[in-house]
Amino acid sequence: MSFAGISMILVGDLGQLPPVNDRPAYGSNRRAKLLWEEFKTVITLDKVFRQDGENIQQQRFHQLLTNLRDANPKIDDWKLLMMRTPISLNVVSNNNFDNAIYLFSTNENVHNHNKRMLYSLNHPVAPSLATRARSVNTIEDCSNDELDLELLISKNSRVMLNSNLWIQAGLVNGALGYIRKIVYKTGSAPPEPPTYVMVEFDSYYRMPFEDHHPNIIPISPIQRGGTLQLP
Repeated sequence: MSFAGISMILVGDLGQLPPVNDRPAYGSNRRAKLLWEEFKTVITLDKVFRQDGENIQQQRFHQLLTNLRDANPKIDDWKLLMMRTPISLNVVSNNNFDNAIYLFSTNENVHNHNKRMLYSLNHPVAPSLATRARSVNTIEDCSNDELDLELLISKNSRVMLNSNLWIQAGLVNGALGYIRKIVYKTGSAPPEPPTYVMVEFDSYYRMPFEDHHPNIIPISPIQRGGTLQLP
């Protein structure tokens, strides 16, 4: 019996890019295609939430996003995007993006940008190397997709939580904040992971750890599999 008799609901957008270095289920091997064809009921959601607002600029951007999603961009879409390139903006407008979140097409570009931003803070930068839980083995012994093998951390650096630590409090995967303090136990130093880092999160919904800093809470290394690292 397909799916062992369990009811299945798949949610997605067939206009999205295919899996990296793979093919979608309906276009892969014969068994996967047969399973895909087991789904007989299709519900299409027709309200678009990519861009809210009804003024002319928002409607124009909404149409641009729709055209890109449908792989049908127009020359006017390109012209609109070119109005927002750094060379097209004045100095004041460009400066507004200094602390913005950037999107890159490769991990290498991400790491290079993060390093530039880190060193622009003019604070010491400490590496935190993942270790095997309850051991101090080499970094080559550690492998876990959820935790970075090496983190570069610094006071006032912008960070993103990549684990659901406390959902009710807002400490979820994707939560943003700033490192305000890095604490090591006596006799410990980089590149060992710190005992904890004090992070000021943009959103935190529980009792404050410090009365005078209600959004600052300690984040300690966590274990995933055999890997120990800051999340």
